[in-house]
Amino acid sequence: MTTERASRVVVGFDGSDEATDAVRWGAAYAAQHGWSMLILTAVAISGGWSKAHDEAEKTYRPRLEAAASEVAERWPEVNVATRLAWGGPDKELLDAARGDDLLVVGNRGLGGFSGLLLGSVSNLTAGRGSGAVVVVPKHVRGLGESGPVVVGCDGSLESLTAARFAVEQARLFGTNVVSVRVVQRGVASVPGSPTGEAVDRGVDDPVTASVRRMAADAGVPVEFRVVRGDVIEVLTGLSESALMVVTGRRGPSGVRGMLSGAVSRALARSASCGVAIVRRGAERPDDAA
Repeated sequence: MTTERASRVVVGFDGSDEATDAVRWGAAYAAQHGWSMLILTAVAISGGWSKAHDEAEKTYRPRLEAAASEVAERWPEVNVATRLAWGGPDKELLDAARGDDLLVVGNRGLGGFSGLLLGSVSNLTAGRGSGAVVVVPKHVRGLGESGPVVVGCDGSLESLTAARFAVEQARLFGTNVVSVRVVQRGVASVPGSPTGEAVDRGVDDPVTASVRRMAADAGVPVEFRVVRGDVIEVLTGLSESALMVVTGRRGPSGVRGMLSGAVSRALARSASCGVAIVRRGAERPDDAA
């Protein structure tokens, strides 16, 4: 990733346990890559400004300071800052996370961040140039130390953008990519499309060829698998040994529906690692050539 300034991890924080897990995940990410970090709380003020402002300061400022103190103690190499913003979480997070900043949120929260994933993650990804939001599931306590970056790739342009993000993450981590195409149970295969169990010879289609080329250009090993089964079960299982799972924000229907919003939301609840949800960019299969 190339920006005019050093990249940064921006974490949405509301003081909940889920948000604290997101802070810890984001801090470990920032420490590993030499990035800075911003912990942001957004409060939408209603009613009398002065009273609401004072109450929010008393409630949220100590939580922010405590979160930053933990980061400073456990990851002293991370330059961490905090911000208490007055506005809706979506807008404030989007305003804070620019360029190649990585936006990280918990899978649910309290107060102003309640329902952030279920109600607003699509807005967060659609509103960003880079379009990636990492959701940290409730039971995930930190960033793993090893493992591949797993990406759901169904042959759509949506999955090409997800694969591009996965390759870049694998390059940063110095690991490999596992590109998985899941053929749903009970769905008839398109003539000529692959089926079978965990084949690593790859898939002959333009999107897969582009993924293979972009991985080669980045010096990242890539393994292709085609598995028949339930998308959520397959990706959740792979997440147990992965650093990160990457999916698209939405996808086409039918056989190529594995990157639907419902799948992304389900993974963000069940995965054993952070789940990066990536919006579709203006890509063509030959863009990675």
